[in-house]
Amino acid sequence: MTFDYDKTAATAARLLAKFGAPVTVARVTPGAYDPETGTNGAGSSETWSPSGVKLDYTAKEIDGTLILAGDQRVYMSAVAGLDPQPGDAVTLGADVWRVVKSRTLAPAGVAVLLDVQCRKG
Repeated sequence: MTFDYDKTAATAARLLAKFGAPVTVARVTPGAYDPETGTNGAGSSETWSPSGVKLDYTAKEIDGTLILAGDQRVYMSAVAGLDPQPGDAVTLGADVWRVVKSRTLAPAGVAVLLDVQCRKG
């Protein structure tokens, strides 16, 4: 008997939509540098709109090196195409955070939830 992780992902997305908040993840990719003009060409941008919840790290998790005081953990629904990268902007309400680290919880290869470490600035 196999476990239906697609159903688990749908449940996680439904619960985050009901009890979480809208999140915007934005990635800006600069264009190629042109040495003749000294400028970058036209870049591109992508945005995703998952639901999520922001949580404080516990004192035990804050090590002062990888996780700093003030960092936030954001659990997000696994939206197709979203793989947060370091430097991506994460907006929750009026606050904008930067992705430090991200991991996808994907048992059996099915993306269920995104666990994203965010930092101000």
